[in-house]
Amino acid sequence: TVAEIDPSVTEIAVKEFWLDPDSVTIQSMDARRALHSASRKFHVVVGDAFTDIAVPPHLVTREFFMLVHSRLSKDGVYVMNVVDDANRGLALSAIASTLRTIFKHVEVFAESADLQAGGRTTFVVIAAATSSGTQYLQESSEQNRRFVNLNQSNWFDKLMSGDQVILTDDYAPIDRLIGLDAM
Repeated sequence: TVAEIDPSVTEIAVKEFWLDPDSVTIQSMDARRALHSASRKFHVVVGDAFTDIAVPPHLVTREFFMLVHSRLSKDGVYVMNVVDDANRGLALSAIASTLRTIFKHVEVFAESADLQAGGRTTFVVIAAATSSGTQYLQESSEQNRRFVNLNQSNWFDKLMSGDQVILTDDYAPIDRLIGLDAM
């Protein structure tokens, strides 16, 4: 099941990419609304929504993560992409902290080279009832990127130190946290 708010994105995916519309159920609506109306449990929910580079604010809140959790099977996993500045990590830290209020295990993965280079980095965040038990995620594409689990790193300890912002429906300044106002 795919929730895509913009039907033209679905059209492009069918015409220009690999998407076979008969292989999936496509709901032309916001992901939060689609999950809210879902009547079944999912083994995996993937968050891959962006307005430019920031995740839409209503998809990073405690209330949304509670909804995701309620739609996952007992051993279900929530996986999301987060883009943030590796040197600041304020948005990633807030998202991870918010997820930790709902999920027992939250793991953050990134390419080592991206972290070393600093600047805008793509992170993969996994939230579940149990640990993934893996140190690496291997991308199976032409790029063949390898994402390392950062949870046992000094970088992650620094990211999660100090006061943590918890994102809610009433307070989710994701654009400021990601530094879009500075770009």
